[in-house]
Amino acid sequence: MNVAFGVSQLSVRRDGYHPIAYTEGWLEVSHGGRMWVRIDEMLLIEFASALEGWFRTLRSRPNTPLYYASMDFEDAPLLAVRVESPETVYVSSAWADGPLLLSSLEEVLIVLRRYTVELSRVLDVRRGFDLRAIIERNIGARADERENQ
Repeated sequence: MNVAFGVSQLSVRRDGYHPIAYTEGWLEVSHGGRMWVRIDEMLLIEFASALEGWFRTLRSRPNTPLYYASMDFEDAPLLAVRVESPETVYVSSAWADGPLLLSSLEEVLIVLRRYTVELSRVLDVRRGFDLRAIIERNIGARADERENQ
């Protein structure tokens, strides 16, 4: 599995939800040299934030699925990961023809962590954004929202 992306729109503001809601681009997932899904106008930082939350959850609950739906799309999930076992993982998307069966959770984690690292680098170079700080604020805001419900 491979993930590639491109930034087409950068938020001009760095505060609040602006970077999350106004940083868009395309995301492609390929497997075996073949494109499996392409999503245009995807909120790239929102996706990175969802991934970081999932990475943290996996530490204590290793079979937790990822279900990423976006505030900008009705068709969901944009990307979902179902962990049957550490050696059997299914990746799906409402935008793809069918699910992908991957060999391991480790493979998926390596690819998705690479995405967050590369996005961080691109945003820092192009706009001076600190992706880690944006994600931490977003995860903290979501936790506050859950506590107030």
